[in-house]
Amino acid sequence: MDKICAVIKKYDKKIIVDAMSSFGALPIDVAKHDIDYLVSSANKGLEGVPGFGFTIAKIKQMQDIKDVPCRSLSLDLNAQWNYLEKNKGGFRFTSPVHAIRALNQALAELEEEGGIEGRYKRYSTMQRTLSDGMKKLGFKVLDLKGYQGPILTTFH
Repeated sequence: MDKICAVIKKYDKKIIVDAMSSFGALPIDVAKHDIDYLVSSANKGLEGVPGFGFTIAKIKQMQDIKDVPCRSLSLDLNAQWNYLEKNKGGFRFTSPVHAIRALNQALAELEEEGGIEGRYKRYSTMQRTLSDGMKKLGFKVLDLKGYQGPILTTFH
């Protein structure tokens, strides 16, 4: 990730990270990589329930997009941010209360597990167990040249 982010910044472009499956399960150093926007959801790596997505962004980035017209009503990041700022939190539309409460519990469980490092360790162990079992069944793991992560595994 270091090399990719360096090239992106060299050409003065924005870094947008799709962390839908990885946030909460893999270490992601937003500051080190100078990530402009990170997009994720309450479920998957955080192990909450589906119900809402979120973006982690620099305030400067949010200010820079304030005049950019959005072509979506429900996915208007700037309008949601402004609403949050003016109303001390909350959603522009019906709040997914059940998902928020489930996320609160999921965050407590993440902390109990040892944080992101603990979850990463568990996911890595599960990935190795899966791969070993599939190999015993005659499947071959796709060789990713040392870039195999603990979340997705491809087999031949």
